[in-house]
Formats: sequence, structure tokens, C-alpha cells
Amino acid sequence: MTCPDGSQHPYRTLASGPDGFLYVTVGSQCNNCVETNPEAATVLRVRPDGSARSVYARGLRNTLGFAFSPVDGTLYGFDHGSDDRGDDVPPEELNAIRPNRHYGWPFCWGDRQVDMKQQNDPEGSTRADFCPTTEAPALMTTAHSAPVGMVFYGGSQFPAEYRHSAFVAMRGSWNRGQPSGYKVVRVCFDAAGKPQSIEDFVTGWLMPAAPAHLRQPGAGPAAEQAKAARPAQFGRLSGLAVAADGSLLIAED
Repeated sequence: MTCPDGSQHPYRTLASGPDGFLYVTVGSQCNNCVETNPEAATVLRVRPDGSARSVYARGLRNTLGFAFSPVDGTLYGFDHGSDDRGDDVPPEELNAIRPNRHYGWPFCWGDRQVDMKQQNDPEGSTRADFCPTTEAPALMTTAHSAPVGMVFYGGSQFPAEYRHSAFVAMRGSWNRGQPSGYKVVRVCFDAAGKPQSIEDFVTGWLMPAAPAHLRQPGAGPAAEQAKAARPAQFGRLSGLAVAADGSLLIAED
């Protein structure tokens, strides 16, 4: 199986769905363009032998972390918002990914907000008319956190309230004044399998900035001084898995 060229988002995630098909995420080739390849910024669905390949859902800029709910089989995925919108826009989105739906990118962000930096309109429509017809996120969280791995918990090692929660690896921001991400979060679901909230589960990959009195005065230009005042990180998360004994395995690079 050959996927579209990666360009800005070359990495792919695949998983077997409850229907026996493979689901493959294909990120956008750019930050905020109108794609020329119809398979870019999508989730693809294909038989394990490579046949019956089709676009399952569109408008997903880069959904690296996704998993199927053990309660009702719904496909949930975390999408990365566009860069160059500032520290807090757009939020990262948890989407319930359903067939033949469009999730907004590159014309809309967050809760179906029109992206004013995108000067193009969707074919046959305008952004103002199109965005209300797209799928709204199930939940949103801090911009630029970069969710890259997602797994539902089905083990018995954790307390009972964690069963059927989803854990998400936040790789961490590279373009935010104060860093976001660099942690594992828990997505809490209700008894019916609907996502309700996002909370920190494991933190600590961000270290506090050095106190001002310990920084070398006048060392370099203002930009370097500002960088020195930011928290430091000693790892970026890259994936999650639930082991056979019910423990949560966390990878970082």
C-alpha cells in the first residue's frame, strides 16, 4: 500500500478496526493550504490485502493518535491544529471520527470557527456557509500540545474508574511562548462511552525555568534571555501501549 507523499506530515498511524478493515491516518502536506491530493488530511479505510481503499473522513490536518472505543466501537482521534495562529489558537481537537464526515481543516478550526488566515473557500461554497456543516470536536484542549499517541485502557491494574478511559501522549509544543503538552493525559468517558473531560495523568517532562537570580545577566540578546526564562524539557513523548499485565507503557524520544 502506497500512501500520499508526506511533506510536512510524513508519519502514518494504522490500526485494525472492529470491522476487520485497516484505518490509516494521512496528515496534510502543509500547514494551511488547500490540498490537491484527495487522500491528504484524511483517514483512509482499506482491506488488509490493500483492496477496497477509500477515504473514511476528511478535514483532519494530522490525526496521529486514534483508537476505537471499547464501549461502542466509535473511532476517536486527536487532531493537530494549524501553526502560526498564536499561543492559544487553534485548540487541539478530540474528534469522534465518522464515515463521510468533514472535520473542517483547512477552512475552519476549533468549534467550527472560520479560519480567517485561509483565503480560499471550499469548492462550491464559502467558508462562512461551509464551517457550520462540518463536524464539531467532541472535546478541545490546549493549542500546540501535539497529541501523537492514544490508547483505551482495558486492563485491571488501575482502579476501576480508569477502565475504558483513553490515555493520550502529548508530544509537546515547539512554537508556543509557554510550552504546552509534554505529558500524558486521561480522557474521561461516561458510562455510555461519551467523552466528558481531559485531565493530566503523568507530568514532569517540563522542568521549571531557572530562578532569575541564577541566570547570567546580560548573556546574549533579549530573545535568548526570554528563552532562558522558559521551562526546559528533557523528553518528548512519542507513544503509548497497554501491557498484558495492565501497566501503561510510555515511549519518549
